[in-house]
Amino acid sequence: MPVTIYRAAPDTGVFQELRTDDAEFLKKSTFNGDPIEGPWRAPKLYIPDTTKPEPDIWGCFGNPSIFAISPQLADDALRGFIDESCEEFPLRIRSREWRLINVVNVVDCLDADRSRFDPAAPAHVTDYEFLPIFSGWLWKIPQTCRTEVLTPEGMAARHDEFKGTVEKLKLTGLRFERLWRGEGPP
Repeated sequence: MPVTIYRAAPDTGVFQELRTDDAEFLKKSTFNGDPIEGPWRAPKLYIPDTTKPEPDIWGCFGNPSIFAISPQLADDALRGFIDESCEEFPLRIRSREWRLINVVNVVDCLDADRSRFDPAAPAHVTDYEFLPIFSGWLWKIPQTCRTEVLTPEGMAARHDEFKGTVEKLKLTGLRFERLWRGEGPP
């Protein structure tokens, strides 16, 4: 079955994002696909550019591999995707609340022999080739786990997939970049 793999990244060039200056939090929270250990302590947040439109899905801390959504969106439209491969934590700024979404599904499915890497930055993949062993609607690969979240298209009905759900509901804040098209899991 043909499958397309996309990078799902917050579109912080167009939309507002959540930031923190809490260096200790940023140092401790690597968001590399590992579950967050210990008690959750939300950092103090700010929005650096309030002239941009507010998204439905917010970028967080300048890290393209994490995002935040409203509690309602977390409990309704995206619940199944979050429960399958993520953990969530509360965030608050003034009287507003969000849920930080941390993808903890890491799948070693990059075909490293057939993929190409930037020689100056080995953790930067320039051409992706995947083995047909990926699973879930949101996942990370070990090579880029600190910088990207991946999602497939073509493994189920469009409205049952993460990308299709985001597009069907016209949710703003994420952009999808096509990385690869090939055969998916049997």
